[in-house]
Amino acid sequence: MTTPIQFIREASKAVPAIKYAIGIGGIAATISLVYSFKIDPRVAVIGAIIMLLLMGVLVVFARASSLASEKFAKPALVFTWFTLLLFMAVSIFLVGSVFFKWPVDLQCWITANCSTNIGELKIDDCVSKKVQNYEKQESVLSEEQGARSGSKSLGGSIPRDRAPACHTVGVNQQIIQATPHNTCCHGGRCSKSEVTYSDGNRTACIQTEAWSEDKAFGAGGCARYKLEVVYKNIADTSVIDRFKSECILTKNASAK
Repeated sequence: MTTPIQFIREASKAVPAIKYAIGIGGIAATISLVYSFKIDPRVAVIGAIIMLLLMGVLVVFARASSLASEKFAKPALVFTWFTLLLFMAVSIFLVGSVFFKWPVDLQCWITANCSTNIGELKIDDCVSKKVQNYEKQESVLSEEQGARSGSKSLGGSIPRDRAPACHTVGVNQQIIQATPHNTCCHGGRCSKSEVTYSDGNRTACIQTEAWSEDKAFGAGGCARYKLEVVYKNIADTSVIDRFKSECILTKNASAK
């Protein structure tokens, strides 16, 4: 049974030009290998250019050594010097760009920290930066809230008052931490509960209580608090889609 390799050999013997088709197939296979190994296409392109230059030099020298024709000697010499000078120029400019940012800045090839120019970023990178900036933490101080009791009447019981002190953030926001700050507590006659969170951490509350002095016509109680709330915005699907549209528009504008 004829194997594929034997078939190609027989075909090459019958039609010698097939060897060029095999060479083209080898190039296509090389491209596939580059992507299968997840090699950066930019590295593959530069490597291919350098490889072709070296192959050209090799072909010239191999041909020159096999042929002593004077007609071939001059073109071979010109091509050899051209290839050599081109190889040197490409090497100089590539090294200068990567290590010294001249004549163009290619230093991100080795630092993996390419320019943050929005026109040069991938759309996903642009959206990610916008989301990070959108979801950064912020803080706010709520209005004063809480309990306030009246004074004790003659022969009456100690008046007590209980009231919540809460703060609610927006629909696409989430509370990270809430810290109560007391603003009013007459004679220490006040108390508060631990902070509780509800509604998907959109609301933070404490329960406050105030009471009056234990004597007739004594001073009333006060338990007033402000909540210092640290929160962040939540980027939902609609926000991410808006950011993506903005990045596409900005990138297209910068490309013009």
